[in-house]
Amino acid sequence: MTGRGAPVRGTATKRGGCGALDAPEYLVVDLDGLPLNHPVPISYLQNSPKQNEARKAAAEMGKPITLPRQVTRNGIYSFFLTGRTTRYDTSWIATITWWDGEEEHTQRIDDEGRPIRVSAEPR
Repeated sequence: MTGRGAPVRGTATKRGGCGALDAPEYLVVDLDGLPLNHPVPISYLQNSPKQNEARKAAAEMGKPITLPRQVTRNGIYSFFLTGRTTRYDTSWIATITWWDGEEEHTQRIDDEGRPIRVSAEPR
């Protein structure tokens, strides 16, 4: 999480995807309780009481993410990553790290080089 401020007015968008070949799993992150400018491991998201509501939301969408995960060389693993907030206008970046059996890879998930922005509805 890189920033947090007051919610902004705007247009809500619907959750969507791009036609996965397999049944995707879901990971929802509650951005309201994450520390600013500190990496958060998947184990925290999967186990922290502060992420309980996010895990419930993921279960309502479909099968919650299960990690670690083993995929064959030609296999596919799809998941949806959703950040949510009920209190702030937030900016965040996700980093996905995986091992292919020979080397570790890291992929940054952002908005064309900028943090992803998610805002709660103004009160």
